[in-house]
Amino acid sequence: MAAGGLIAIQDAVVLTEEIVRQEQLATALECFTTRRYERCKLLVDGCRQIGEWQKSGQVRHHEAGQLQAEVMRALAAPL
Repeated sequence: MAAGGLIAIQDAVVLTEEIVRQEQLATALECFTTRRYERCKLLVDGCRQIGEWQKSGQVRHHEAGQLQAEVMRALAAPL
């Protein structure tokens, strides 16, 4: 979905926020993971689904476009 750069930038923002917010690095990393997990999983799951459609020879352009739009909308939501 070409969203790796977006994820990296968001990760940097959230990691910085948590390091500033938390006293312990381990706590900051735990909070970072909690905040980022579902959003990153959504992207991975969407990419996996599109890849499965492509591997099976059943390219579903309409469904893939809809799935990509849904994922991108979610990624654009406030952190």
